[in-house]
Amino acid sequence: PTAVACARHKPELLTASNQELYARVEARRKAKGSRMATASLEGYGGDFTETLYAQRDKLRWGDLAAMALAMDLLDDPVVRKAMFDMGDRDIQDLTTEYGGVLTVDRDGKPKLIECKPRITGNDTRFEAPQTMFDQGYTALFHFHMHAQGYDNERYAGPHIGDFTYADSTRANCLVFTFLRKREMNVDFYRHGPRVVDLGSILRPGTEG
Repeated sequence: PTAVACARHKPELLTASNQELYARVEARRKAKGSRMATASLEGYGGDFTETLYAQRDKLRWGDLAAMALAMDLLDDPVVRKAMFDMGDRDIQDLTTEYGGVLTVDRDGKPKLIECKPRITGNDTRFEAPQTMFDQGYTALFHFHMHAQGYDNERYAGPHIGDFTYADSTRANCLVFTFLRKREMNVDFYRHGPRVVDLGSILRPGTEG
């Protein structure tokens, strides 16, 4: 999915080296000037980090290309508006987290598909339905929200259940966490676990 999305949306990424992709992600991350927010992982063992620099020797071409694509797609105000609208609805819904897939269509345009949870009843879980797995085989990212409130920084990033999901599906994943009403933190993660904080995005119309 990452290679296909590159070909459709940013063909120049296909010939970029790991070093070039790393520099691109690092530069974009710094240019955004957005803050990082590290989740509390009480009870989680091991050497855990969300920083790009600390994992520079462990990231693969696919990881770096996927992160570069994620940052580019989230520059689209239509995509960001859809994410914030979904987050607003998630906050009001106390029965589930919200989620779906983010991909690139055949014309190279971002495509966000919201998926209804398989079951509800827990505001801190998103139970992915079969339709999400069906979409997700070829989608660029699986994603879900951490939107129990607008000040949710303590939970900014994937947690143990999310790592289990990534290990099971081998999907590239994103988690969006509200830091305040106008700002969301974005984390990229996959099996391993491997996690990189991509910084935050602002609600369209509130920049500056």
